[in-house]
Amino acid sequence: MSATDTKEAILNAASSIIIQRGINHFTLEEVARAAGVSKGGLLYHFPSKNELIKEMLAKLLAEAEGGVAPTEHELNNPYTRERWLLEYIKTSYTATSVDRELTTGLLAAIATNKELIGPIRDYFSKRQQELDQCEDPVLATIIKLASDGMRFAKILDIDVLSDEAKGKVALRLKQLLKESSKNID
Repeated sequence: MSATDTKEAILNAASSIIIQRGINHFTLEEVARAAGVSKGGLLYHFPSKNELIKEMLAKLLAEAEGGVAPTEHELNNPYTRERWLLEYIKTSYTATSVDRELTTGLLAAIATNKELIGPIRDYFSKRQQELDQCEDPVLATIIKLASDGMRFAKILDIDVLSDEAKGKVALRLKQLLKESSKNID
């Protein structure tokens, strides 16, 4: 197995342990066992648990960035900026594997070292700066917060809304956006 493959196996094992068994089982020994490497092999690639978490977060944020982040063109064009928000609403009640892994990385970071939360805070800060470019930044923020709330409820398995209720919330958010924007047909 190449060094890149080994690192990837370790990162995947770490996420799987957190998702399937919980944060209490997230130890270097368990990660090494699940990845099929020795603890020394794991430490060669990740000298500490904090380094492993940092790399998990970097990987997950890069994946999330590709899936949700507006492109430069979308940011500079009011029409596509609003379309991006409509797309964000559509994805709000489906928790993707990236969302799930990002949340597990967040939980791991907070549980082990609150200083590791910085990259996640930076990610959300960047998203907010993008929303601040919208025609109505307050409404854009409301839409994001409501959408994130539905997404995180699904991820954390505390989702109490029926599919019909979620659909109505999403529809109302879309209506609010269309009512406030001259750029949406």
